[in-house]
Amino acid sequence: MMAPSCSAVLLLAALPAGAQPQAERLPESRFGREDVLGTSSTVLVGAPEPRATAAEAALYGEVERLRRIFDTYDPESEVNRLPAGATSPSSAELREVLTRARTWRIETGGAFDHAIEPLLRVWEKAEQSGQLPTARALAAARRRMGEGRWTVDGSRVRRGEFGVALHGIAKGFILDLAAAAALDAGAASLVLEIGGDFVVRGRSAEVRIAAPGRLAENAAPLTSVILEDQALATSGNSVRGYQVAGQHMGHVLDPRTGQPVEHVLQASVIAPNAADADALATALLVLPPATGMPLVTSREGVECLLVDREGRLHRSPGWPSSQAQAASAPAAWSADRHVHLDLEFERPGPSGKRQRAYRRPYVAVWVESEGGAPVRTLALWIQRERWLKDLRRWYRHHRSDRHLIEASSRPTRKPGCYALVWDGLDDDGEPVPHGDYTMIIEMAREHGTYQLARATFHTLDHGTQVAFTPNPELAAAALTIGDAETPVEPPGDQDAPPFTDRALER
Repeated sequence: MMAPSCSAVLLLAALPAGAQPQAERLPESRFGREDVLGTSSTVLVGAPEPRATAAEAALYGEVERLRRIFDTYDPESEVNRLPAGATSPSSAELREVLTRARTWRIETGGAFDHAIEPLLRVWEKAEQSGQLPTARALAAARRRMGEGRWTVDGSRVRRGEFGVALHGIAKGFILDLAAAAALDAGAASLVLEIGGDFVVRGRSAEVRIAAPGRLAENAAPLTSVILEDQALATSGNSVRGYQVAGQHMGHVLDPRTGQPVEHVLQASVIAPNAADADALATALLVLPPATGMPLVTSREGVECLLVDREGRLHRSPGWPSSQAQAASAPAAWSADRHVHLDLEFERPGPSGKRQRAYRRPYVAVWVESEGGAPVRTLALWIQRERWLKDLRRWYRHHRSDRHLIEASSRPTRKPGCYALVWDGLDDDGEPVPHGDYTMIIEMAREHGTYQLARATFHTLDHGTQVAFTPNPELAAAALTIGDAETPVEPPGDQDAPPFTDRALER
């Protein structure tokens, strides 16, 4: 439905259950699904079985109901079925999101605008032609934005000439309602993540935010925050975008000028609800930090962390400053000797057809030495811990290493696709020598198959790519020995620290 606007990765880290004593903690079940709003999703439900399963079903049932309203890629969705230029009855949810979008357009001075479709078309055409848009073409597109807005009139909606770009607020709105549905279905608490946006209800949770330019799910994060009955959204502009005339242009456009944004690489917003966090993160990516910050400081319960084009941090006064710092994990090897793994899971479905919101298999990815000893677990994606033993090879080595269970993370790319990196450290954070190693991907699907894929490599073979053999669970996977992933560096003085804290006062 909506490709994630976040160019950096948000990782689901250890999730402490607030101040409850360990003995009083509710049972928790973790569920992971793919192809949820065009991305992937993880939810941690605090409830005994079978209420946890019922809550998960209610949550994703609500997501699917709302997707049928807002999905711009589905010709049968409500936003696509409304006739252009006509005023028609509409769902209360569409009217609510359009009303909120209009409010945010006014309050942000046009930095957030759901009528941006004409500008997107101009840049898509520019990418196809290889010519940058002219000022005249951009001005004409901006006029069409004003002439073709969608408006709400009582219980009806007038659709404009063009489609509506609600991805900067609708995903957060869907998270809010989906979380409420899970609580109504019996969940006592939950942590819900879809495409990089989080909602936490009835507990506390630690969420890690990746630095711009770090794409691997297990890369060292920029910072972490503790959420308690709050939402978090991050928008980024450092990777995806347009390639025009040999230039890379970020995918986020300033609706007021039609040009790609140039002030901020990444914006993270904490707010009481996900819809507001989503809209604010989009607007703060467009505005200069000094202009956008008052939008945050004037609102109770709202905080933000911005990374500007020079790599500096700007945080609102209430952002947890003790945690806002650049994360730089030690590396055992030089920057051109990191091991990168890209993998894509098969999508199960009847007769090979694509199936929405399918559950990913349980997966363990780790590195073994030449003699078969475990060296480093790179990822562990599970749902119910009691079924961990189905990953029998990993479990045989690590059944006592309970801390590794919290290594699960969230993808920001298309559903079923993940990236991981190994920097030469073992599970204890100690460096290992160069040599021959084996990467292992172990997969087990409930009511499905068990698969084990492996590839052997030498850490000094820079530029080498080794492919895994596909199987019923693994569509494709390959590892590459190449340069380390690094955060976006300042374009000027390369000796400057990439992240210098710059707190803005009220």
